[in-house]
Amino acid sequence: MVWSDQLKREVPEGWNVESLPQIADYLFGNPFDSSLFTTSGKGFPIVRIRNVKDGYTHDRTIEAASKEYIIHNGDFLIGMDGYFDMNHWIGGEAYLVQRSCRIRAKDDLYAAWLSMSLASPIKHLEKSLTGATLAHLGKAHLDKILLPKPPKSMTNELSLLNNLIEQKVHLGTANLELVNQRDTLLPLLMNGQVEVAG
Repeated sequence: MVWSDQLKREVPEGWNVESLPQIADYLFGNPFDSSLFTTSGKGFPIVRIRNVKDGYTHDRTIEAASKEYIIHNGDFLIGMDGYFDMNHWIGGEAYLVQRSCRIRAKDDLYAAWLSMSLASPIKHLEKSLTGATLAHLGKAHLDKILLPKPPKSMTNELSLLNNLIEQKVHLGTANLELVNQRDTLLPLLMNGQVEVAG
């Protein structure tokens, strides 16, 4: 371990301290018209702040937006108001809505490490920004985050972390599919439209 003047603490020897903008790209959500939101199944799925924690959504919009705002399974998201929830998305393609943010590592090798490393500084910001009003996380806050970044020589370890997150996303999407099938079949079973073969 060696002392880092930037972080005011020790970091593993050989690790560089870098700012979040050096490591990652941000995508902030589109300012959709909330009067066009729906839960009726019409329109395109949307990710609102409240959807980040679960990693999926039932919310939709009938408003069209640029494809640049579409997120995909495995994307790492942060809610920018309130509790700053963080999660990997498992809900399929969806538009990212204002006050939610996707953070993506510039180098895919660091994807899982980045999502794990952000937990502590984001939660610290959540505590420090909470006052009499709702806490708001902004680009200026993200830009100031400094992280000790492991060297490329740790490719095996970083790849292992990526594999773990890929498994988490895979299992999450499979579980979500099973939940959707259950929710479709259970009412049919309850009203006698289908029967369980015995």
